[in-house]
Amino acid sequence: MLENTHESNNSVTNFSKLTKNNAKDIIREDITIECEINNIVTKFVVDSQSGMSGGQGGVYTFKNDNKWILKTSTNKKSIEIEVDNYKVFRYQLETYIPKLFVYSVKTFVYKGKTYYYFIMERFDECLGKQHTKKVKDIFNSLVNTLNLMHNLGYVHHDIKPQNIMFKKGSNKPILIDFGMSVSYYPSIYQTKFFGTKTYSSVYTLLTNNYYSVDDYISLCWTFLNLFQN
Repeated sequence: MLENTHESNNSVTNFSKLTKNNAKDIIREDITIECEINNIVTKFVVDSQSGMSGGQGGVYTFKNDNKWILKTSTNKKSIEIEVDNYKVFRYQLETYIPKLFVYSVKTFVYKGKTYYYFIMERFDECLGKQHTKKVKDIFNSLVNTLNLMHNLGYVHHDIKPQNIMFKKGSNKPILIDFGMSVSYYPSIYQTKFFGTKTYSSVYTLLTNNYYSVDDYISLCWTFLNLFQN
């Protein structure tokens, strides 16, 4: 169910602003979506002005709830992959990744198009200079997160500052965006490049292939970039 609304809200800061250049399916009006869990319907009012680019989809805050954010796309497969990965990581990595409002793909229709979405826990800021004083603790925590993920047989495949989030005033890192996470053994052979070139290993840039060690290399590039800036 969709309804028009007319309010404003602050946007999240971990994604680049949605534009015609980086997203083809932008929500241009405030709408209300209804998410049902165990016969209980919760209404969320999507703030169209808060649209951010988040990996394979758009990310929006809600006007009536600051604990959750919406990730949506007209590409069903990309949303399904990310939700499936959250299901895999849900228990073993529960303190290191965002919680989902419900662990399934939901849909709504906007301007004749079907949008697939999930609702996830909201965080306030991505890795930045304000975290340099606690860099050792943050780095070790992220290494532990990757260790747990690799033990489950998955790689993240897109480690970068924008995918490392924090609650305001906290130094506990939360890893997000599992749209490119895939199962591997012992490596992933690809015909084209996936990820973010700035933080990728030389091996991946040259071959398009990906080992679990490449997650750690991307993490190192991420922190090197932090100090260079």
